[in-house]
Parts: sequence; structure tokens; C-alpha cells
Amino acid sequence: MVRTMGAQLGYRRDHQLPAVNLWGGLGLVLVCVLAAVAPVAPATVQGRYVLIALLLIVPSAWRCLGWPDLLAVVLAVWASAAAISVTGVPSSANALWAYWGMCTLFVAARGAVTNASHFALVGCAYLGGCVWAAVEVVSSARGVDPTIDPALIRVGIGAVNPNYTAYSLVTGVVVAVAVARAGGLSRRLRLAVLAAIPLLAYAVVWNGTRGALMALVLVAGYLLAARAAPRVAWTSIAVAAPALLIAIPFGVYGDSRLLWLQEFFARRDDNMSGRLYLWALARQVWEGHIWTGIGPGMFPTVTGIGAHSVPLTIAVELGAVGLALFAALGVAVLVGPAGSGTVGKCLAGVLVLAWLPILLSGHWELSPAGWLVAALWSRMSPGTWRWAAKGTSILPRSGTMAGRHRADEDVPPVISSPTSIFPVRAGSS
Repeated sequence: MVRTMGAQLGYRRDHQLPAVNLWGGLGLVLVCVLAAVAPVAPATVQGRYVLIALLLIVPSAWRCLGWPDLLAVVLAVWASAAAISVTGVPSSANALWAYWGMCTLFVAARGAVTNASHFALVGCAYLGGCVWAAVEVVSSARGVDPTIDPALIRVGIGAVNPNYTAYSLVTGVVVAVAVARAGGLSRRLRLAVLAAIPLLAYAVVWNGTRGALMALVLVAGYLLAARAAPRVAWTSIAVAAPALLIAIPFGVYGDSRLLWLQEFFARRDDNMSGRLYLWALARQVWEGHIWTGIGPGMFPTVTGIGAHSVPLTIAVELGAVGLALFAALGVAVLVGPAGSGTVGKCLAGVLVLAWLPILLSGHWELSPAGWLVAALWSRMSPGTWRWAAKGTSILPRSGTMAGRHRADEDVPPVISSPTSIFPVRAGSS
């Protein structure tokens, strides 16, 4: 009886069927649900009951932590240490909960995505949420008074920040490209995934967020450049992106030199919607707390609004130590795809360029969409997922789980997907 129940819970003897794990399946389902909800209702994903559910349903993810997981945990621990002196401030307590929630979501998503079919499922779930958000934005745009100045139009979803909606939609475009190129889908499914991109781009245009619009242009340009000269395109991004993330937030480049970017948009002023003032103030505050920062979530208590720059926000609130940990986590997320051949470098570059304007001019450090997609990218590693002949199945071929063939199975001839860059292995990467 015990053996029968064990077989029902995932220990199949039929070599033609992939192994099924009950807790792993529940974890994957939960991550897919959170992925679908993240673009539409980020506050729901950040809820404390979601954190508890992830801890209970995905316990196995914590038993085999890779470098990205460890860095996420250490970042949350450091945020806790930086918050010791401000634990009584509600905004700091909420930010600390958010750090631990995003850390848990990141680890759980990495633990749930153990093969390319999982990647495709979670990616499509997120894309579904983005389509839902895009439809809401376009529907809301129809009711906008045409006589209103275009500079004042900002279309969002309910109480969700319009910037977050736009950033999530741009990230959805990147996810669609990744699922189509590396998700192991059939041609029809790839075309269905790519068909969502025009809708997402159209919704971003109506939303009006300038950083998201710049991200769309950068992504399109990079895809063309990567097709013509993939190595040159990736090398350029690998050098330019870190330089910009240092030079612009910390005043090396000069804030006033960025005003020319407004010439491409209807909304123009002499301070980039207050960002130049906020950046200067954030640098002054950081100079007095260089190593440890003023505590998570504390900068808005000083100004009433965030710094609108992810590097500056992390530096001011968590200090240079927190900034180093955050940067190391970003490198750990990208090192896998960057070392996975032409397709991997292309997807790494697309994500970097999509997020570059967001990191430089917005808030993305505690974004559920951002942390979940970062977890997906961190699962790309050197190697190849192998698919059944003709590549018509979105499931990995039978017997190929956790990076190994079962010893009692004869491996049938297969055709490797030329667009797939994932290894078949579980655990850390």
C-alpha cells in the first residue's frame, strides 16, 4: 500500500512519463499564480500570507541554495541589520517585510523552475498577467478626454503605480522573447507568445512612462544589433551598462546633461519631474551614512517620495555594503545566460537594456515582477535542454530530469533545439 501511494505521489515506474513530485508541483503552481498576479496586483504578491505560503509549500528550495539564493538571503539579512535603529518606523518595517518577501519569492521561483517546460509555464503565466494589465490600460485609455494635454495623460490600473505597470509590461516583452527563443516551445506556440508583444508595446505607449518607452526602443535596437553582430552587441552592453549605473546615479556624468532626453517626449521640464532634486538630496544623505545607510524604506520619510533611482535608493537606505550585495546579486543572475552561447547573451542583453532606464530613473528594487523574472533568468546556465524530435512538445523528453538520464533507461535519439540554452539540472546554478 505504501509503495502504491508512493507511486501515485510521483515515483512512477513508467519510463515514458516524467517524474512528478507533489510538493514541487504545488510550488510550481503557486509560483505561476504569483507570476500572473505580479503585473496586475503587486501588493497581493507582497502580502505576508504569501510569504508564509511560499515558506510552507516550497521548503525544498531552501535545502539546495545556489549563489544567487545566498546573495538574496544575505541582502535581506543586511536589510534587517540596517533597520535595527529604525524598527519602530512603519515605513521601515514594511520595507523590511518586502525585502524578505522578495527574497523568498526569488528562492521559491528558482527552486520551482527546474527545466525548460517549467520556465515556459512560469514565463507564460507572467505574460498572461501582462496581457491582462495591457487590456486594462488600453480599455482605460478609451475613456480619456481627447482635449487633455498629452503630457498629463498617465493611464494605469486602479491603485497600482503607473510606472510599475509600464515597467512590468516592458519586462513582459522581454519574457515573451525569452520564452519564444529558449522555452522549448513548438513553432505555433512561439508565434502565439510573440503575438502578445504588440499589445504590450501599445499599452506602454498609452501609459506614457518615459523610462518604459526608452526601454522598448533599446530592446528593439539590441535585438537587431544582436542578430547582426551578437558578440559585439553583448560586449558593448556588458561594458556600457555598469558604467552608466555608476556614472549617472552618483553624479559622475552630470545631471544637467540628461535633460536632452526630454526632447523626445511631450512631458518636459527643467528637472526631469523632480528627479534632479531628489538625486542631489539622496547623494547628500548618503554621504553621512556611506556604509550602513539610513535604513530600509527611510528615504521617503525624509522627502515624502522615493529617490527614483535604484542604485541611489539602495545606497542611501542600505549603504555601500547593501549596494555591493545588490550588484553582486545582479551579476549572479546574469552570469548564467551570459555564458550560454549566442542566445543566452542575447537574452541577458535584452534584460539589461529593458531594465537600464528603469534602474536609472525609477523604483524596481522591491518589485515582485522584477524579482520573479530575475529568478527565471538566473536558471539559464551553460548547457542544452534536449527536446523530442521535431520539437513539438513543451515538456522535456522522458527520463530527463535534474540534469541526468536515469540509469535504467536507454536514451532515444533526439534533436537538440538550436534555440534552447538551458541545462537539465535542478538545484543551484
